[in-house]
Amino acid sequence: MQIWPDFASQYCRKLKKPFPPYYGEQVKIAGELERKMAEVEKMRKAALRQMDSLQALPAAIIRGVFDFEEPRP
Repeated sequence: MQIWPDFASQYCRKLKKPFPPYYGEQVKIAGELERKMAEVEKMRKAALRQMDSLQALPAAIIRGVFDFEEPRP
């Protein structure tokens, strides 16, 4: 008696399965994702530049307040 295999096949047929978009739509979605990822990468690089500037700020403030020469190598 094979109740479970039959039950499983009937159950699977009743499930609503999403179909992948057509190729043209896939290309459009991929292009949009690439544009957005490029924008994210630009924002990430800008944030890194800002972090570098912020890390250098305390030293710049100290140099501005105190008048001294940095040792030359």
